[in-house]
Amino acid sequence: MLSQDEGTTGCPSLRVSAMGSQDSHRVLGLARANCTIKIAADVEHISAGSKVTVSVFPWTDLQ
Repeated sequence: MLSQDEGTTGCPSLRVSAMGSQDSHRVLGLARANCTIKIAADVEHISAGSKVTVSVFPWTDLQ
């Protein structure tokens, strides 16, 4: 889920979080998603605060 906050500097920033497990039977997280996170197939872990690339869905309502 992509969201906007003001961070520690007071400047707007975007944050993204995974919606939990990505198993095929977990469609609720996909239905609520407003973006996808692009992660290489060989990456097993991404630390909190890491910069990532996202694809934002056109219906996402971020200012």
